[in-house]
Amino acid sequence: FPCLKRFVHTHLSGSNIFTNRVPAISRAAQAHANEMVRNNFFGHASMDGSTVGSRASSAGYSWNSVGENIAAGQMSVDEALEAWKESAAHCENLMSPKFSQMGAGFSESMATDYRTYWTQTFASPKR
Repeated sequence: FPCLKRFVHTHLSGSNIFTNRVPAISRAAQAHANEMVRNNFFGHASMDGSTVGSRASSAGYSWNSVGENIAAGQMSVDEALEAWKESAAHCENLMSPKFSQMGAGFSESMATDYRTYWTQTFASPKR
């Protein structure tokens, strides 16, 4: 996955082409990473019960397909990607042809259980 690694590294550094083209997906991913840190929890469902689909919609994205990978505790993009590749469900999201766009988010705090929180939001727009 060298191209994916480069893509995620670039995205998280703020210069990803998708950030400019699909800011809503990036906002949804970053908002969930921030929420996990703010509330010191790890999960796909937000504290208010929202899901990846409702978060993408709330960020202004009209989607046909949507999915999400989350990770916590990994100290680098490489470690987070490795964890996702080792998981069948997460790897399926990474490789799924039903997703054409991705946004990534990262947040950290020493005051949380895992310190680092990573989010990928995958989507395809409604046509």
